Amino acid sequence: MSSYFYKTNAAPALAAIEAWGAKRVEFDRKREALKDVFGGPSSPMYSGNDSYVGGVKISDSRDLDVHWRRPDQYGYRALRNSAKPEKGATKEARAAYKAEHERLLGSRQLHCPARIRKDDVWKALGVDWGSV
Repeated sequence: MSSYFYKTNAAPALAAIEAWGAKRVEFDRKREALKDVFGGPSSPMYSGNDSYVGGVKISDSRDLDVHWRRPDQYGYRALRNSAKPEKGATKEARAAYKAEHERLLGSRQLHCPARIRKDDVWKALGVDWGSV
């Protein structure tokens, strides 16, 4: 098995790597804090060059299905784009679901860390992400 290890002392590359480390620490701190907002740990997700929050591990109770998707194979639930009331819900109940969903969306927008990308690090290292 081949192993490659590259060393550099180029200031822009080292600064980009250090900045990525700081960005990653801040992302993880905010992601961990979601436990206090939604009541369960959040999932660290990776997609190629990106890191993002994929869902929250909360109860798998059917009562939460109005606002949350069913848990994935790891037990994490993602917030729906809009409330999905059960059939036969009254107008008042639908209005209450909608208000609660708006509150949940606002909490997610306020507390959930934004997706982060490693593009600046790759550029500083002189690596084309598409060829990795």
